[in-house]
Amino acid sequence: MKGCWMKICMIFVLLLGGISLKAQNIICKVDTLRFKSVGPIVDTFYLTREKLKGNVYRQVKYYGFSDNSNLTTVIDTFIISKNEWKKLYKSDTIPFLSVKDFLAKNKTYEYIDTVNKEFLYYEYEPVKRIRVSKKNFYLYKVKPMSGKGMVEGLGDDIRYMIFDFSIGEVYRNTYRIEKVLSGYESFVKDFKW
Repeated sequence: MKGCWMKICMIFVLLLGGISLKAQNIICKVDTLRFKSVGPIVDTFYLTREKLKGNVYRQVKYYGFSDNSNLTTVIDTFIISKNEWKKLYKSDTIPFLSVKDFLAKNKTYEYIDTVNKEFLYYEYEPVKRIRVSKKNFYLYKVKPMSGKGMVEGLGDDIRYMIFDFSIGEVYRNTYRIEKVLSGYESFVKDFKW
C-alpha cells in the first residue's frame, strides 16, 4: 500500500512538472516576424519578439543579405499597449510612438545614444493615417538625424514607415527597397502617400 502511494505521488509530481514546463514555454514564446521585399532588390529584414513579462517585450531586428549572411542586429525592449509604445533603456522608460502624439502631429525622437542625446537619433514625423478594411495604419516619415537638425547617414536614409499599434512596423521603404511584413502584402496597394 505504501509503495502504491509513492507511485501516485511521483506521477502527480511528474504531471505538475510537465504542466509547469508547458506554462514556461508559453511565457517564453518567441515570435519571428518576417518581412518580404517588394521590388527588384532583395535583402534580409526580420525580427524576433519575446514576451518578457506582462506587456514588456524584447525585440531583435536582423539586417543582412538575402542569403542571411552579413547579419547585423538591433536589440530593443518595449512596453506595448493598445495605443502607445514605450522603450526601456537601462532603468529609463522613454516614450516612443503613440496614437495621441500622431493625431496631435507631434514629432517623436528615438535616441540611439541616451547619454549624448543629440549625437544620433531618429525623427518620426506623422504624415497621415491610412484606414483599410477597418484597420488603422499610421504613416511616418523617418529621418536619421545628428547635431542640430542635420540629416545624417547612419547607414540609412530618409524613409517612410507604416506602423500598426497592435503589431508594430508593417511596411518600410528605403534605399529603393520596400519591405512588407508577411501577411500584410494585400495592404501594400493602399500604402500610398
